[in-house]
Amino acid sequence: MNTGVPVPPVRSQSIAFRLWPILLVINLAVIAVCWQFQRSPGYMDSAYYYIGARQLASGQGLSEPILWNYLDDPAGLPHPSHTYWMPLTSLVSSLGMLLFKNTGFLATRIPLSLLAGLLPWLVAALAARLDPAASPAQRSRRWLLAWVLAAFSGFYLQYFTLTDSFILYMLLGTGFLWLGFGLQSTAAEPAPSGKGLWLRFLLLGVLAGLLHLTRADGLLWLLAAPLAAAWAVGRDFYRQPRFYGLLLLIVLGYLLTAGWWLSRNLQLYGTPLPGGSQTLWLTTYDDTYAYPAGSLTFENWWAAGLGAALSARWTAFLWNLANLVGVQGLVILLPLMLIGLWRLRSRRLVQAAAVLWLLTFAVMTLVFPFAGSRGGYLHSGAAFQPLLWAAVPLGLDAVIDWGARHRNWKRSQAWSVFGVGIGLLAVALTVGLYATRIIGPQPLTPLWDADERTFQQVDLALVSLGAPADAVIMVNNPPGFNAATRRRQLSSPMAMPPRPLPRPAVTMLPTCSWTSTPLPGCACCLMPPQTLPD
Repeated sequence: MNTGVPVPPVRSQSIAFRLWPILLVINLAVIAVCWQFQRSPGYMDSAYYYIGARQLASGQGLSEPILWNYLDDPAGLPHPSHTYWMPLTSLVSSLGMLLFKNTGFLATRIPLSLLAGLLPWLVAALAARLDPAASPAQRSRRWLLAWVLAAFSGFYLQYFTLTDSFILYMLLGTGFLWLGFGLQSTAAEPAPSGKGLWLRFLLLGVLAGLLHLTRADGLLWLLAAPLAAAWAVGRDFYRQPRFYGLLLLIVLGYLLTAGWWLSRNLQLYGTPLPGGSQTLWLTTYDDTYAYPAGSLTFENWWAAGLGAALSARWTAFLWNLANLVGVQGLVILLPLMLIGLWRLRSRRLVQAAAVLWLLTFAVMTLVFPFAGSRGGYLHSGAAFQPLLWAAVPLGLDAVIDWGARHRNWKRSQAWSVFGVGIGLLAVALTVGLYATRIIGPQPLTPLWDADERTFQQVDLALVSLGAPADAVIMVNNPPGFNAATRRRQLSSPMAMPPRPLPRPAVTMLPTCSWTSTPLPGCACCLMPPQTLPD
């Protein structure tokens, strides 16, 4: 019976309000599982950032006791750190060590783990607010599904609580798009104005600087900032003094955050961006470890042949496309992501994200095909992942709308079936991937920590063979070995070096230099410090 009393609309956050205690427990449980079964960095990138954080927390500054490549023509050990990978991940991770006065891996992963805990809530808020025309019920459903997809994130979950750049890049990239282009702004709407505009573009420059301090390709985001300034000014922006004022604010914000880093590099190397330019001329991925790096030239690259260059870029395209489909789209989600983004194609945020994604994909495919296909695109593409997850519920709504028009689906019933099904499937895939790739058949000895156990066995063998604590070891994963043993290392060059390695040097040996007995589980080369050449 209609009483004439209006029924208040359901708030878009009603489900979140009722379920937040349960969701918070799930959130914490997921992080706890990652801490339990991933007690070591596990791979080179994470180990490198961990070492950088440990050096900072122990008062050693931006220096490192290892050399994992020779791209900046190093003079020896210790060596200035973060000349290839950027420093922000180590800087943030060191806060946990400083707070708890502990340089162990558990302490260093606390800051990024806390940020990882915020990610599902950010993605949920993004999904609920992207479409202002959505009903409160739609917003509520979208909020919950997006939360589940971000909390059970498939392949990405294994990286979220480690010392790597994924979480920082996701949060900073989303913040940049949100701040620079707005969630609901379209081309038909007037440009924003007011005093807050100047502060917003100063902060946009700050975010661009933080993105660059997180990853070297973060510089692309600084180059994209003028798009936001052009939109803010409007027609004939290039004739408007305000446009150039906003550009100056962006540059000022960038320099406030990244200026110290550029200055440090200029002082040490005479260039603001050392160590990475030679990677333009790689002919194979192993060239990353070439010694000396001066052999990486355009002439060498051209001598390898145009066919080899095109083949490398085609291979990178296939690998990066596979990462888009399998990792970012989790195969089943990609169609809904694309449909959702297409539905929002008039949004400036989506347009800017599309341009930046295409630019990132092109750089990681055409300019840096070897680094891009070996994880570079996986890291760089993470900046767009929150938007992709947030687009899934909108894509599902579009599919259900089509079904209601053409197949007489009942919208609420279809959402209950498909929405719950997609959420459960994402959970199942994430749990399955994590169980097989990280935990393995023996939960007490997870697969993830196998390398660290091997490194520790090698270290015990070195001790039993009388290796000095300050001996320099040559291995194929110096960051991982140092993270496990704290010994100094050099990376094995791509081939026998044509000239002596930088001091302290080593001799290429098939076995330990103190014995003819091969070391277990790891090929390495040693020389006692007292025999090192001057």
